[in-house]
Amino acid sequence: MDRKVFLHYVGKGIYSPKSFRQEALKYGVSRAIQIPLLRYMREGDIVLLATHIHKKRGGQFGRKFARVWGAFKVAGIILPRYLTLRLKKMGIIQFTPAPAGKEKIIKRGCGVMNIAGWFDTEDGYTLDDIFNALVELWETGEIEEGTKVFITGSFIDLPEFIIPHQEFTRGYKRLKEEVAYITENAKDQLRNIPDQGIRAVFDEGTYIRFRTKKEREKHYKGGRS
Repeated sequence: MDRKVFLHYVGKGIYSPKSFRQEALKYGVSRAIQIPLLRYMREGDIVLLATHIHKKRGGQFGRKFARVWGAFKVAGIILPRYLTLRLKKMGIIQFTPAPAGKEKIIKRGCGVMNIAGWFDTEDGYTLDDIFNALVELWETGEIEEGTKVFITGSFIDLPEFIIPHQEFTRGYKRLKEEVAYITENAKDQLRNIPDQGIRAVFDEGTYIRFRTKKEREKHYKGGRS
């Protein structure tokens, strides 16, 4: 692969591969990432989406392994409003707020987000410059505790394959020699991922995260948006 490849697990407590596919094909992929990790990621990098399997007894793939079934190419980012305004002040982006009362509410299996506007980079800047600026803000202590940012891209369905002997991680693991396990069919699919991602702004005070299916069901049964 000519781009970096990362492995990222989709939590079984919220999604099945089928339900994730359905949502991602409708909205695109949006996955939370810790800001310090953006120093290692660049626009166009590939993120493999997988389910972590942990068996009591080891087999052909070991006791712990990744079952990969989808992917996206890093192409955008969703930021809270305060960080958007900070980047605008730095001259990196231009921000177009949604008209009052026209904010877009996105309901995902993992949470609810109120999209308050969209942004794009100013001339001469790229998504990588946004990543670098966010890391610098984090290093200088200008990122508020609990801040959420989300990398985005277009979902692509992959023929399932296994990466053996993998521990569970909550973030993004860069694959090196493990890329050898990517099948030729999957590689063909990865070459055709669209360069499309959302660059949006959300109101941090309205974001609701679901950690379990029960939390999600309780929220929607209560009639909340």
